[in-house]
Amino acid sequence: MPFRNFPLIVSAVVLVTACTSAGREDVEVSERDALVALFESTGGSGWINRDGWLSDAEPGNWYGVDTNSQGHVTRIVLNKNNLVGAIPSELGGLVHLSRLSLRRNGLTGEIPAELGRIARIDTLDLFTNGLSGAIPQELLGLEEVAVLALGFNQLSGPIPPGFGSMPGLQRLWLNHNNLSGPVPPELGGLGAQLHWLDVQENVALEGALPHALTNLTGLLRFEWGGTRLCSPSDEGFQEWLLTVPNRYGRGAVCSP
Repeated sequence: MPFRNFPLIVSAVVLVTACTSAGREDVEVSERDALVALFESTGGSGWINRDGWLSDAEPGNWYGVDTNSQGHVTRIVLNKNNLVGAIPSELGGLVHLSRLSLRRNGLTGEIPAELGRIARIDTLDLFTNGLSGAIPQELLGLEEVAVLALGFNQLSGPIPPGFGSMPGLQRLWLNHNNLSGPVPPELGGLGAQLHWLDVQENVALEGALPHALTNLTGLLRFEWGGTRLCSPSDEGFQEWLLTVPNRYGRGAVCSP
């Protein structure tokens, strides 16, 4: 290698290294900001375990947080950790997140629509909190979500028919809320992929279960008790219902 080219090579290496470092720093700063917003919005000083949070350590060393080799936040699991307050909209910026699990805390307020921006998420678990308001339509854009656990909250309004077009959805928990209206027939569009459907203890859900549910040929558990829903009396629907190994609807059959 001619010596005269050596300074150019060194300069190029330094430039690439600098750009890579700057890019990683930007990632860490923006994603760190989202984590800080979560801490501040949910009373982080009162969490049961807050090891590493708001320290100079990499976010991957903060309790309940996992990162990948590029420093992107990929998992947040803070179950039963005394999070009290609202879910901050800033979490929608964690676009590399695959799992957000905040079950059994004291979260209140509405589910931020910005969570619908986390395109790679496969598990969104907000089970057993005090969340209220309607289910954001933006969540229906989560194409990779397999587990959507929204049960044991105070959510209201109808079940969004767009759930039937979520290509990865396997388990849907909407139980023990204040949801109202019918079960949308569009849920039948999930076909063999949906394994668990729980809408029980939503006393304002009413009407006949849609015949389109018979397309859910992979359903292993179906719970609709504690509602005003009834199952159609026709032979086809009843035969399908018997194919679901675990079903809990207290045997309510629609009147002729």
